[in-house]
This record gives sequence, C-alpha cells and structure tokens, in this order.
Amino acid sequence: MTAAALVTLAGLPGCSLDGDSERATVQQILSASAAAAAATTPAAKAATAASPARLRHTTCEQVLGLIADAAALNKADSTWTPAKFVDEFIGKAQTSPQWETRASEDRNAYLDGARDALTGSCS
Repeated sequence: MTAAALVTLAGLPGCSLDGDSERATVQQILSASAAAAAATTPAAKAATAASPARLRHTTCEQVLGLIADAAALNKADSTWTPAKFVDEFIGKAQTSPQWETRASEDRNAYLDGARDALTGSCS
C-alpha cells in the first residue's frame, strides 16, 4: 500500500486520526474526483467542470479502491462493512466545507459514485 493510500485511509472510517485530518481527506477526494474527471479529455478540459457522469465514475473508482484498502486494514473488526464505510464516508463528505460550494448535480454524482462502489464495479 502506498504512503498516499495510508494517508487517505487514515482519515476515513475505521482508521483513526484527528477530525481535521478526516475533513482534509474528504476535501482532497472531492477535489481530486472533480479534477480527474475534468482533465481526462480535451473537451472536458475546455469545460469549467466535469460532467456528472464522469464525476460519478471517477468517484466510484476512487472509493472502490479505498473500500478494498480499508477492508484489508479492518480484517479483525467484525463490525466493519463496506456499506458502513461508504455511509460514514458520505457523512464526512456532506459535512465538508466544500460540500455546499458544489452544484447539487455534482453532489448527487459524488453520492451516486460512492454508492456505486458498493456494487464492486464502476460503470
């Protein structure tokens, strides 16, 4: 697991750090999802924001990887589940200072992408 993955996981449910680190991690994921979705094609680069479908897919891919990493770290915890992880992750995102600055369409795409990750694949 990379150092970046450990830093990211440290701010997520089941992996304790202080509240400031958790908020920073969620903000980084929100920003990275939007940036990655926007920067993938020349047409997207010209747009000011990523399409909701692209944002949903990018978020799903990121959360899918985080679920796998968190599952590995939480093998001994019988109460840990991917659904619980995603619910807590979404809760942290929704309390992030960045959340209210996003368009509702983007917020919905982000939520849908995080929930899509529970299926194990990102369409």
